[in-house]
Amino acid sequence: MKLRSVISLLLVLGSVSFCRSQDSKTSTPQERAHWAEVLHQLETQPLDPALNQQAAAVFKRLVEVSDFHMSICPVIGELPEKKYKNVGPIMQLFTLGLAAYQVETGKTDGLGANVYALHSVLKGYNSILAIDPKAKDKKLDALMKMDTEDKLPELVQKKKCS
Repeated sequence: MKLRSVISLLLVLGSVSFCRSQDSKTSTPQERAHWAEVLHQLETQPLDPALNQQAAAVFKRLVEVSDFHMSICPVIGELPEKKYKNVGPIMQLFTLGLAAYQVETGKTDGLGANVYALHSVLKGYNSILAIDPKAKDKKLDALMKMDTEDKLPELVQKKKCS
């Protein structure tokens, strides 16, 4: 009887371990909702160190999971140059924007995802400028101008991201 109990316990523990290892490669609906939540917080507070740590953790998780895929488009070259002092938060906004598009719309099209991500970048950039008006970047300013002219979809299509 005791041997049967021990074997049952080992089987249960083995199943829990197996499920955990599978779960670590699969995102949950709650986790995906959290990704979008972090993005929207980051859009309004892109320089917040705690939010940037959360965004880095989300990015790490996006790389780990096997059930969620994003394709990063060459439009990323339109983002600020490496010398821009806030390049980290801008790149996080772009990456999380790609993920949030899929989470919030259920769509995986490159055109929609990249335009959505660029809009997230511009929201974050505007938040940065509200804090520090001197934190300008020529590439981001050009993207803002394109956005006012509704030309971001055209840019993404030119980069063959649709």
